[in-house]
Amino acid sequence: MSGGGVGSIITPALFDQMLKNRNDAKCQGKGFYTYNAFIDASNAFDGFGTVGDTDTRKREIAAFLAHTSHETAGKWETAPNDQYSWGYCSLQEQGNNQVDYCIASTDFPCTSATTTMAQLEKPLGLTFSPTQI
Repeated sequence: MSGGGVGSIITPALFDQMLKNRNDAKCQGKGFYTYNAFIDASNAFDGFGTVGDTDTRKREIAAFLAHTSHETAGKWETAPNDQYSWGYCSLQEQGNNQVDYCIASTDFPCTSATTTMAQLEKPLGLTFSPTQI
């Protein structure tokens, strides 16, 4: 069973409510993470948040947002409402910026392309070569 797009689950109001601090002046990523960009990115990945019943689709989208929000949270100890309520505040993963995200193997060697791709994937916290997907 297939449902509508991600926008049928995550409305602009819900997006704003869940990520309410993302446009705060204290955030490096202020203005970067928009609802329209989220929907456009979601639509670029066939099947993301669109396959299965409504509960399954909600779980997939919630897991994605929880993970990416955690990785981009402001995470300063004196943050209002706790340090993890500031998801989508940073433009890159926090606390782990020097990690090499490519794990070479015989089947999937690291290349400059995987290194470049890994830089784009840092906010997602992925720890494997993009060619393994």
